[in-house]
Amino acid sequence: MKTKNSFLFLAFIALSLLFSGCDKNDNIEIDDDDSSELNIGVHKFIIEVTGDDDVIQVANFVGSTETGLAKLYDEDGKYKGESYLESTTVGKTKRIVCQSSDKCINLILAYNLAGSKNEKATVKIKSYIGDKQIHNMEESLGANGDSFYYQVTLTTDNE
Repeated sequence: MKTKNSFLFLAFIALSLLFSGCDKNDNIEIDDDDSSELNIGVHKFIIEVTGDDDVIQVANFVGSTETGLAKLYDEDGKYKGESYLESTTVGKTKRIVCQSSDKCINLILAYNLAGSKNEKATVKIKSYIGDKQIHNMEESLGANGDSFYYQVTLTTDNE
């Protein structure tokens, strides 16, 4: 059974990375005249999941500044790199926080959550730019006894 769960966990991670990848044709152009419209500051995502032990989640974060990638930190201020990937089983309650350096212009989250038959989970995702809340969403999954797969991509530069 552990081998089956390990295989499913690795397959889930591989699929979530595949679906959350960026297209080579995604060109971001920043016009210097519009820099006053950018929300430069600390951008943050908070994910809280409550669920069964075998529910699997993958969160992938990347942020940008006017000159490149933003430095990313966890809730305790520990540096996680220029991209931050967290993949875990939920097991009751799990909290993931990612916050950027203070020169960030956007922070992107690609999030996946999956559970087998008869498993349940509730996911809450909030995002902030400084103290201003941008997103506040909640989804309850697996209530009907079927397996579930939930995927969302959010960015702090849109509301």
